[in-house]
Amino acid sequence: MRHDERLVEREVELEVLAVAVDKALRRVGSFVVVEGEAGVGKSRLLAEAMRSARSAGVRVLSARGVDLERQFGFGVMRQLFEPVLAEASPEERARLLSDAAALAGTLLAPVASLEGTEEAAGELAMLHGLYWLIANLAQDGPAVLVVDDLQWADSSSLRFLVFLLPRLSDLGVAVVAATRPSEPDTFQRLLDLLLSDPVTVLLRPRALSEPAIATLLADGAVDADSAFVRAFHEATGGNPLLVSQLVTMLRAEGVPPTAEAVEKLAVIGPRAIGRWVSHRLHALSPDTLKVARAAAVLGDSAQARDIGALASLPTEAVTSAISILDRINILQPSRPTGSRIEFVHPLVRAAIYEASDTAERAAGHDSAARVLARRRAGPEQIAAHLLLAPWAGDEWTVSVLRSAARVSLAHGSPQSAFAYLCRCIQEPPASGDLLEVLVEAGTVGQLVDMAQAAPLLERALRMADGRRRAEIAAQYGVCLIYAGNADGAGRVMEAAIGELEDDDVDLAYRMEAWLMSMRIGFAIGDPGPALAAAARLGSVPPQPTLGGRMLDCAIAWSETYAGNPAAVQRARRGLMDDLLVSHAEMLATCAWFTLAAADADELIDLLDGALEWIRRKGELAGQAGAFTYRGLAWLGRGHLAEAEADLREALQAGKLVGMGITEYLTASWLIEVLLEQGRREEAEAVSCRPQLPDPLPLSGPAHFVLLTRARVLRTDGRNEEALDLCLAAGTYYGTLGGVNPAILPWRSEAALCLQALGRPEEAVRLAAEEVEQARRWRAPRALGRALRVAGTLAAGEEAEALLREAVAVLEPSPARLEHAKALVALGACLRIAGKRPEARACLRAGAGLAEACGAAPLVELARGELSASGVRAGVVPAKGRSMLTPSELRVAGLAADGVSNREIAQILFVSPRTVEQHLGSVYRKLGISSREALPAALEASS
Repeated sequence: MRHDERLVEREVELEVLAVAVDKALRRVGSFVVVEGEAGVGKSRLLAEAMRSARSAGVRVLSARGVDLERQFGFGVMRQLFEPVLAEASPEERARLLSDAAALAGTLLAPVASLEGTEEAAGELAMLHGLYWLIANLAQDGPAVLVVDDLQWADSSSLRFLVFLLPRLSDLGVAVVAATRPSEPDTFQRLLDLLLSDPVTVLLRPRALSEPAIATLLADGAVDADSAFVRAFHEATGGNPLLVSQLVTMLRAEGVPPTAEAVEKLAVIGPRAIGRWVSHRLHALSPDTLKVARAAAVLGDSAQARDIGALASLPTEAVTSAISILDRINILQPSRPTGSRIEFVHPLVRAAIYEASDTAERAAGHDSAARVLARRRAGPEQIAAHLLLAPWAGDEWTVSVLRSAARVSLAHGSPQSAFAYLCRCIQEPPASGDLLEVLVEAGTVGQLVDMAQAAPLLERALRMADGRRRAEIAAQYGVCLIYAGNADGAGRVMEAAIGELEDDDVDLAYRMEAWLMSMRIGFAIGDPGPALAAAARLGSVPPQPTLGGRMLDCAIAWSETYAGNPAAVQRARRGLMDDLLVSHAEMLATCAWFTLAAADADELIDLLDGALEWIRRKGELAGQAGAFTYRGLAWLGRGHLAEAEADLREALQAGKLVGMGITEYLTASWLIEVLLEQGRREEAEAVSCRPQLPDPLPLSGPAHFVLLTRARVLRTDGRNEEALDLCLAAGTYYGTLGGVNPAILPWRSEAALCLQALGRPEEAVRLAAEEVEQARRWRAPRALGRALRVAGTLAAGEEAEALLREAVAVLEPSPARLEHAKALVALGACLRIAGKRPEARACLRAGAGLAEACGAAPLVELARGELSASGVRAGVVPAKGRSMLTPSELRVAGLAADGVSNREIAQILFVSPRTVEQHLGSVYRKLGISSREALPAALEASS
């Protein structure tokens, strides 16, 4: 607000903001958030940051969250980038929207061009497009993105900022934002993710002290009396905005800052902003008041012509009124172009807006929507007002809201589409359309919040009959599964299956598949019926339909738990022809899980293909699942760096969509990766994150979490506690029919604890049981591990035989890390047996593999054994192509083919800086110093 321009007691905040600008100049990314109550001076600090950046030659893009536009998909991002594109020349615009950034152009294009869009862009694809738009902008020079009133930002923009956070260091862009704490009706979960991220620098400006207030009260002639300052501080709480406005009012009324004037503060102080606004408006003409109230309804960034239409005033009267309101510090030209009108502070708009009663405000929004429609504004702009308009059963309102939902989906913003459709239902639509709108809202809601979508589909279910009822029941059941009501989902689906006609076989298969999968692994519920259904449907002939593929995947999952090798062929059949992936069907994860447990060679390629599709058309939930299982596949192959990268990506995507089950599974496998790398403290930090319910469910991911925590405890030598968790994990696993150690090797983990506790007989028994189960499943990694653990518990020739078999089983497999462990264990065994030459060969080979995997503790163990065997020289680090990670190899191959770093980044969905880092690592491992040497080096070491 335009008041005393002095900033007092804000030196720390200004220094942090100056550092962010300096980092932008040095192309170092940063994210700074100023958090504080209304009026604490957040906007002033952001304005100072923008001034500082511009004076240093840094490009500044600014936006402001608006209460009225919280459901306007990517609204804040549009504010940031639309002016840039509008001012750019055609050539510059084409460059900014080139390649992967092109999709962002569909978001920022005129809305009219999107009418009739049939295929919606996936949210993930839109996030990627916006990232590359910023990357293209950053090529021109340093940039700072400034977002005020983040608490009112739309959820799509907040998701993008969360998506952007871990990538800021690659872009070298600074983001500076301001928000209020715990504002009602905000997307608080997303704000919490932003504020709690380790990258975020959080500033919380304090209230002004009494000396600061005395400084502001002094008018250059009279110092403020200490009693007056103390009373003033109590009246305002040290809030800078209240302080400023109260100073202005006191001076306007000629009240001096003396002890005698203290009693006047009791009259003026409370509700200072409301009184200040009322004081300003009191003497205005009726036309000027109409303009102020119309502007309050339209919200910030309103156009003068819309204000005039809503106030029913001619252009001259509106122009005059805006000029008057500008002079008295109510309205001002919008930042940065001044082409629109905004209030000087949200509290000022709120004071004017809330002076009208609820009915008057609602009617104003209905009128505002029609004003915008007459000038052919976009459906989303109109819908923002219809969300606040009275419900009247109006067909035009229903039509606009549904149109706005379609545009939001086309922009990759299902959250906004869901809000519009929910409001549409409240209107409500004509009786003949209500069922379809309910289903439409429920379907979109599944992309946003399963718990909110469920009641809509339940209502639709009550209205439907025949096959339509069964289709809705399938959707409703899935919602209940993810909302944690698996028993309710089971009842709904079972009832719907019973009502199906004989020719609705495929729909029945889809529902049976979901029933099976959710009772085994997705949510709370008795797994008994799922196991019985798997046995009953296991003989069903293969069906090349969506339901058939889903059924194959669900049965494969159940058979995998039971250790039936037939599950592998069934999983492959379920994934045939990409039918599940193209339908964004989450049951593909069941088949991925089976193939991961089987060490299937094709799994990485399958997941690469799924991720490519998800990135173009999918949502974040699909990405979370695909990254989780690719991370698991990399872990099984011993590519620990790849596994960590994928699992962290999965965790971030899962948080954005609130997928708790993804966090449980992903965190468990990430902990394994970190333990294998020797990063014990980080593993402990991840281990404490997923909070398990109490009591634990009989199904779901509990057994994974328990076993992972047991491993953390065993690493610390807390074997009693670890053993208890191992046995608990085995109990939960058994309730699901689980015996397969490829999924949960709880017996071998418990055996290691028992051995450490001096209970060798029990340890040997459990280890032998795991070997037997692993032989039945036939996967190399599970069998190799079981044999290795059994061998370490045995002695003499029996130990050597078991360990030799483990090495032989693992050698031709992709399970490099487990192979390395077996080699080191065999080497140690041979050393003890006095067979030192062979022991050294095994230990050297194991150490080389462990180093290639990035398994530092195993490398140290092998070196210790080598030293004990008489080898004094250290292990010579391996070099060449075999040391490259899969990501490094992909980058190196593309670079060798002449693809630029930027093109590689867009192909692989990573940042250019990540490509540079990979290439630097490739050069070191291959012993080269330039890109030109890559083709020959790769060929020579292949």
